[in-house]
Parts: sequence; structure tokens; C-alpha cells
Amino acid sequence: MGNTATTPSKSNNVTFMTWDQFKEANNITKADVVRNPNTGKLFVASKDMKWKCQADINFEKDLAFLIENDDMENACLVNVSSSDNTVHIFN
Repeated sequence: MGNTATTPSKSNNVTFMTWDQFKEANNITKADVVRNPNTGKLFVASKDMKWKCQADINFEKDLAFLIENDDMENACLVNVSSSDNTVHIFN
């Protein structure tokens, strides 16, 4: 019989949510960006939930939550920007 193992596929569906959209989708009102004292990595925390955060996040720039394949548990807070080459900004 042949090998039935499959390889993971890359994301085909990427969504960006604003803070307002994200908090409504997760039923939260407040979240904090926290640095793990052991690893130095940043993460977003609210109640008993945690999400990833871009390592070099700049709070002076626009922010959004990146969600791949509708997987809200693995959302990541990232910087977003537009440029003269931007065709469309997804909100």
C-alpha cells in the first residue's frame, strides 16, 4: 500500500481584523501586550486567552490581527501599512 501521510499545506486564507473586530469576535473588552520574562517574547493576553504578537511590533504604526484559515486561536497582532504599491487593504 502507498504512503497515506500528507504534508501540511500553506495558508490559502489570510484575514486581518481591526481591534474592534477582534474584541467582538472573541467577546473581550481589554487585552494587554505582555513580555514573557523567560523567553522575552511578546504575546497578547486577555482573560484566560493568549495570542501571538509580532516580535518587533511598533505601537506607533497601524495594528491588526492576522488570522490564517479562520484559526482565531493562532491569531497574531502585527503592524500593517499601506504604500503606493498597495492594491487593496483588507480590514
